[in-house]
Amino acid sequence: MTPGSDLTVVRRAGRIAALQASLALAAVLLVVGAVIFLVDRQVQKQQITDQLTSVTATVDDTTDPPPGMQLVVRDLAGKVTASAEGLPTTELLGRPAGFSDVRVGGAANRVLVADKPHGRVVALLSLDSYAASRRRLLLALGAAELAGILASIGVVVLLTRRSLRPLTEALALQRRFVADASHELRAPLTLLHTRIQLLSRHFGDRDAHQAKEQIEALASDTRMLGEVIEDLLASASMASSGVPRVRVDVAALAEGIR
Repeated sequence: MTPGSDLTVVRRAGRIAALQASLALAAVLLVVGAVIFLVDRQVQKQQITDQLTSVTATVDDTTDPPPGMQLVVRDLAGKVTASAEGLPTTELLGRPAGFSDVRVGGAANRVLVADKPHGRVVALLSLDSYAASRRRLLLALGAAELAGILASIGVVVLLTRRSLRPLTEALALQRRFVADASHELRAPLTLLHTRIQLLSRHFGDRDAHQAKEQIEALASDTRMLGEVIEDLLASASMASSGVPRVRVDVAALAEGIR
C-alpha cells in the first residue's frame, strides 16, 4: 500500500468514526428528548386528574368555576344547572361515572362524572392550555436537539481530527524514514554490484592479486552496508525505547577530522 493510500484510508476511517459517533450522540439526544416529553405528558395527565378530582369532591353549585373549567350539576330533584350556556348537559350527565374526553365547541375537554350525595356532578377541563404547553415543549426540545446534534458533530469532527493528527505525522515520519533508508542503502549496494562485476572480470583474467584486492574491498563494502543496517535498527530501537545517552568527545572528534 502506498503512503498516499495509507493517508486516504486513515482519513476515511476518521470520517466513518466521526459519523458513527455523531449518529450515536444524536440517538442519545433523541431518546433523552422523548423521555422528557413522555414524562411531561404524564405529569400533565396527573395534574388534570388531580384538578378534576379536587373540584368534583368540593363543588356544591356551578357558580364561579375554576379557570378553564366548566361545571354541570343535577340535584336529587332532577334540576340541572350549568356554569355556561351551550353545554350539552344531557349528553354529559348521561355519561358513565369516571373520566372521559369530549369536544365542546370544537375544543377538547377532559370530563369527570361523579355521583355525590346531593346529585350528579360533571366537571369539564379544557385541554387547550396543556396542548399549547406540549407544543412549546416540542419546539424547545426540537431546537435543543438540533443544536445538540450540530454541536456534537462539530466536537466529534474536531476530536477525530486531533486524534488522527499523530497518526498522520507517524505516517509522514515513516515515509521519510523509508526514503532516507533507501538513499543510504543505494550507495553501498551500487558499490557491491560494481565490485562483483570487477571481481568476475579478474577471475576471468586469472589475476589472483587483483582478485584478492577486490574481495577485500567487497568485504569492506559489506561491513559498510552492515553498519548502515545497524544504524537503521538503532534508530528504530531509539524510537521505541528512548534515545541512548552516549558521551562524545567533540574536541577529539574535531581533531580526527583535520
